Amino acid sequence: MFSRNEVRYAIGVAGMTLGAGVSAHHSTANFDTRQTVEFRATVTKFEFNNPHSHLYLERASPEGVKEQWLVELPSVPAMRSTGITSRDKFKPGDVITFRGSPDRDPKKKYVTFNRITKEDGTVFGREQDASQRTAQTPKGPGSSDFTGTWSLMGWIPEGGTRAFFDPVSYSVTQKGKTVLAEYAEEKDPVLNCEKHGLPRSIYGVYPRSITRKGNNLEFHYEYMDVLRTIHMDQKSHPANAPRSHIGHSIGRMEGNILVIETANFSAQRWGNGRGLDSSDQKQLVERYTMGPDGHTMKVTFTLTDPVYLTQPVVETFSFSYSPEYKISDFNCDVDSAKTYLNVGAQK
Repeated sequence: MFSRNEVRYAIGVAGMTLGAGVSAHHSTANFDTRQTVEFRATVTKFEFNNPHSHLYLERASPEGVKEQWLVELPSVPAMRSTGITSRDKFKPGDVITFRGSPDRDPKKKYVTFNRITKEDGTVFGREQDASQRTAQTPKGPGSSDFTGTWSLMGWIPEGGTRAFFDPVSYSVTQKGKTVLAEYAEEKDPVLNCEKHGLPRSIYGVYPRSITRKGNNLEFHYEYMDVLRTIHMDQKSHPANAPRSHIGHSIGRMEGNILVIETANFSAQRWGNGRGLDSSDQKQLVERYTMGPDGHTMKVTFTLTDPVYLTQPVVETFSFSYSPEYKISDFNCDVDSAKTYLNVGAQK
């Protein structure tokens, strides 16, 4: 099952998942997190949206020249732990002291934030000291039947080296090689607020809830509002059912393991993972196992797609039980999703 270290890691990550740098849909590699900039500025505009919020600032440079700065903030759910919980937290004219990491290109007035202090002393931030990052022993009862809210423990599959934001490194067919050779971050379907399919929703960086609906289970992945029904009372996939990006899922219990088999997929751009499309021949098998205390859960999925993959892909991810977290509607905003693509060298 799960070792003591795994449980400790789970709880530590659960407390930080949405407050220590979650960037939702694109890499933050353009920011130099080893450097910090700090300055006073005036708010000119505040966008409180998903998948990213943005704060527009005006400040005077050391030479007295007015500069326009753009602050990339996390998504609405990710900002809960920072204290930025509504769109009325900032308004045009507010004077703030900003601290964060700059873009690696010094010509760009583009930053990601760590801390914002308003004139009245109110502080918003995701900087945490070592004591705040220390894992705590889980309290209260865990899940007894897989239901509840679960947070992802890390972005890299166990035993793997692939970063969450990198193109997949699977063994692929010639068609798969062609698609991966054309990889570009700006081609991510999420930039058009297209919902993830499977398996990408499984290891999405935001929590997911599992609830019982009659004889079935319903998975709600907060990121992009993906809803999925697991038919526990069916033995086979309907032959003429409509195809979709999340397919048709049937589930069963094998001892204490929840097994989910999904087929009837439609073809999808980047449907097999970041940078790799999927076909309507894709199939997915997931095996969920809970830790003995119900505070942790593992899933191992096996992905097959003869059009793009030369062999099955098997990956394992872990989750921590997060009953205090409330899933909210994501309501992706296309303009906010694409804002970072339009950041140029500002003068």
